[in-house]
Amino acid sequence: MQVFKAYFRVIQKNVFQIGIYLVVFLALALLFTFTSTDKHQEQFDEIKTDVAVINRDGDSPLVRGFIEYLGEKGILHELEDSTEAMQDALFFRRVKYVAIIPEGFSQQFWAGQHQKLEAAAAPDSTDSYYMSLIADKYLSTAARYRDFGSSMTREEIVQAVKEDLKSGAQVEFLGTTQPVDQNYGFFAYYQYLAYILIAIMVLAMSSIMMVFNRPDLRRRNLCAPIPLRSVNAQMVLGSVVFSLGCWLLMVTLSVILYGANLTDYRLLFLSALNALVYTMVAVSIGFMVGLFIKGSNAQSAVSNVLSLGMSFLAGVFVPQEIMGDAVLTVASFTPTYWYIRANNSIMTLLDFRWESVAPICVDMLVQLGFAAAILAAALMISKQKQTGNN
Repeated sequence: MQVFKAYFRVIQKNVFQIGIYLVVFLALALLFTFTSTDKHQEQFDEIKTDVAVINRDGDSPLVRGFIEYLGEKGILHELEDSTEAMQDALFFRRVKYVAIIPEGFSQQFWAGQHQKLEAAAAPDSTDSYYMSLIADKYLSTAARYRDFGSSMTREEIVQAVKEDLKSGAQVEFLGTTQPVDQNYGFFAYYQYLAYILIAIMVLAMSSIMMVFNRPDLRRRNLCAPIPLRSVNAQMVLGSVVFSLGCWLLMVTLSVILYGANLTDYRLLFLSALNALVYTMVAVSIGFMVGLFIKGSNAQSAVSNVLSLGMSFLAGVFVPQEIMGDAVLTVASFTPTYWYIRANNSIMTLLDFRWESVAPICVDMLVQLGFAAAILAAALMISKQKQTGNN
């Protein structure tokens, strides 16, 4: 087992560099998970927006009712009736929506004349669109009473509108997000694990390949009494032991950090299995990269570019839910995308029936497909390089 021992001597020489990545990973995992504000939402709370009303029409039941309704749906601020004051308030986001009631608005409204409410809104503010809908809802409800409630006075119409708008839709949460919220740190840990596995495996595999592919050492191995098949078998065994050791270390750390609060250990099994499959992918990528790396400077650069690049593209640091379709299409050609997709599915898993677990298994199979394809390509390139050198 001389080659097997030599394999781990090379790993031992690079343990400091690998250890740096482990420390950085643990710091990131703890930082992102412990500072997360992802909490379980028990009830629906309507968001209130900062608004202002410029009243140029004077006092009337319609205007009073309108201002009161906006005050209920938003946070009402007093604002000077000047263009400069409105522009400053909107620019500095003190308010996001300003309703301007023009002179003669009430009179024209009760006369049935169509006059739009003037408004100013902060640029690219979704809150302003919401408040615009709120204002239109009040006026359209009042217009229906005006058109079809001829026996009612204006004060009665305003009061009826107020009563009607008090009613709202009942919001009911379908299912529960309890597994996500109680185990959020656990799943965040496994999400960031995609970054560190690629970095470590590329460093380790490339270090091994650089040593064993040195021309003098390779020629000595060819002349040694150990068959080439045995050399390759011992290197494969070393890669298996090292990768399994890294995977086991990561899983053990996750249990130490989050095991006490884990709601269901079947989630640990699925997450660990997903990480094991991705470890195989990382080993195959590391083997492929090791065929082309010749120096330690290139080794660090390639390791950082691959690990960080794939992580940002595939959704490790930026959630896949907020990515565009074009970015996700490109990301789907990377194994990290399917690892994160499987982790997201495990994170929202509510039961362990086959119908729920099957999509996760499909994502893992896709990762295995990537690992097999990358390893096959790497072996073919390695064989061609050996044939050309010989």
